[in-house]
Amino acid sequence: MTFTDLVRIRMRRWLLEETVDPLTVDKAVQMFIQDRIAQGRAERTLKDYQRVLEPFVSWCREQNVEMHQVTREHMRDYVVLLRTKPRPQSGKPWSKGTVGLHIRNLRTFWHWLQAEGKIPGDLASALEVPEATVRTAGLLTDPEIKQLLCMCRTKSFPERDWALLLTFLDTGLRLHEVVLMRRSQLQREQDHVWFHVYMPKTDRYRFAFLGQAATKALLQYLDTRTDEEDALWLGRRGPLTKQGIYKIVKRRAQQAGTHTHPHALRKIFSTRWVQNGGDKQDLQDIVGWIAPKMLEIYVQIAKRERLAAAHHQYSPVDRLLKTQ
Repeated sequence: MTFTDLVRIRMRRWLLEETVDPLTVDKAVQMFIQDRIAQGRAERTLKDYQRVLEPFVSWCREQNVEMHQVTREHMRDYVVLLRTKPRPQSGKPWSKGTVGLHIRNLRTFWHWLQAEGKIPGDLASALEVPEATVRTAGLLTDPEIKQLLCMCRTKSFPERDWALLLTFLDTGLRLHEVVLMRRSQLQREQDHVWFHVYMPKTDRYRFAFLGQAATKALLQYLDTRTDEEDALWLGRRGPLTKQGIYKIVKRRAQQAGTHTHPHALRKIFSTRWVQNGGDKQDLQDIVGWIAPKMLEIYVQIAKRERLAAAHHQYSPVDRLLKTQ
């Protein structure tokens, strides 16, 4: 075989070989979103991923960086940009909570790429998980909670609103989970009831329990119903929507002279559970948290309030001045 024949054979093989385009950042994000859809992730979760990853794709284009070129330094530079670059609408950088959401979802994306064998290294570890925090706005004191509940017993739909507020406070359910509650899901057990509740956020089910007081309130509300509608919460025009339930909570809070909202009631449930000595793992299962790190938030809130009460009792300055 001559040298020319050898070159021709090699050229023919080269031409026949399938060319594989390098994986772009845009294509990797599309593949990741498709994988999340295939796993049944909730629509809200998918929107969060897209909201986080689309700006990252645009940034990579601006930096002229392809997937195989992304380094740990690139990841840190991008997070610095998130923390410092002013937004066009407000002129201020993203809040800590929003930056934390970006970091957590970017880490999930890079972990998935590594697990799928799309990248050789561990880029996710370049992004430190931010410390979780919870806003204490709307976390009512015991007197404020009692005043809020008193307002539920007045004016229109008193039985419904009383049962609704107690359900929020005694279950830690999310707003969209409360909306999906059905009469057919109600299970009675002596002086308690429980539900098997669907969680759209994670596409899973969990148990929701009501204590004696909340059970009594719910059954009294159902006794006022003469319809055949399966939805648990009804208004004048039929089953209540997310907006309808949200407005009920806000309106009752305004009548009580305070401010709160459905998600704050979920936080109140979690905080009181820890303060009352409830088991932390049970709390995680009851409220439907996937990440155990959320537990530490409410442990810290309970610790802060416990220390505040101790300081109020043993304040050196207060005791000193009282003796004068």
